[in-house]
Amino acid sequence: MGGPRRGARVRGPYAHRGKWQLHIVDEFGGTSVATYDDKATAEFEKARIRKDLPTEGLTVADALRAYREQAEKRKRRPRGTGTLVSAVRKLVGDEGMLLCDVSRRFLEKRIDARLSSRRHGKDEAGHISPVTVASELRQTKRFLRWCSERGLCRLPARLEALRVEAEGEGKEQLSIDEARAFLTTAAEMADVGDLGAKCAAAVLLLGVRARELLERTVRDLDDGGRVLWIKRAKTKRGNRKVRVPEPVRSWLLQLADGRATTGYLIPGVRNGRPRSSSWLRKEVARICDEAQVTVVCTHGLRGTHSTIAEEAGVVT
Repeated sequence: MGGPRRGARVRGPYAHRGKWQLHIVDEFGGTSVATYDDKATAEFEKARIRKDLPTEGLTVADALRAYREQAEKRKRRPRGTGTLVSAVRKLVGDEGMLLCDVSRRFLEKRIDARLSSRRHGKDEAGHISPVTVASELRQTKRFLRWCSERGLCRLPARLEALRVEAEGEGKEQLSIDEARAFLTTAAEMADVGDLGAKCAAAVLLLGVRARELLERTVRDLDDGGRVLWIKRAKTKRGNRKVRVPEPVRSWLLQLADGRATTGYLIPGVRNGRPRSSSWLRKEVARICDEAQVTVVCTHGLRGTHSTIAEEAGVVT
């Protein structure tokens, strides 16, 4: 059995005997040739023809919408689908562009552009971390493979060979001395009611992901605040119970006091929804500045927790 059908498409323009040609392929593989006097006219006609082709006229936004719809039918986790869609949007940049124009050369240019950007998730030089861009590339490859398997586009040539350097470096972490300073500052702020400081210190001492903390309900805080149940984690192995040390136990008990068991442990901001990961990331950066340590992201705190082997007593 052959591979997936590539669908209708238009290629060119190609120079031929002083004129310019377009090769128009129908959905059954038949090819017709259209000839034009100059390249500008050929390019114009190519754009016009593409809009009428069932696959060539698909935009990235159209394909992402189709991906979401299939994920909903298969009842896949919304968070995983949302992660892929967000990554593709960031790396591609323009959802309105034609899906068939997402080539290896285009992705190489977008990778360079992303690495030179200055936004959240940045490295110490102020640029987007290569690890962040590598993650976006992995998700985009996965999306393009999905599109190719369904005949929505051709898989870009040599796509799998496309890599981002320093892919395995991981997120910036605090040193042990910096972790001590961070926790001391966060504890002082938390003791006077700073919610962001309580959450940031909890991530460092518990070693949980941002969403694992922010999506916990009051009921998940168990055994008198000594245990926090992590449910619906990123992976099945991520579903676990976490021992809660002091002073995090006291802070979480304060947040849970007098509230419904079904409510979020970390108070939300609107529409009954939990706070966002971006909110916690900004709070972590604020406390890093206050403690005068290297600014790290929330996941960097989780990595710091692993590095110090959960020895909370050493940090405190």
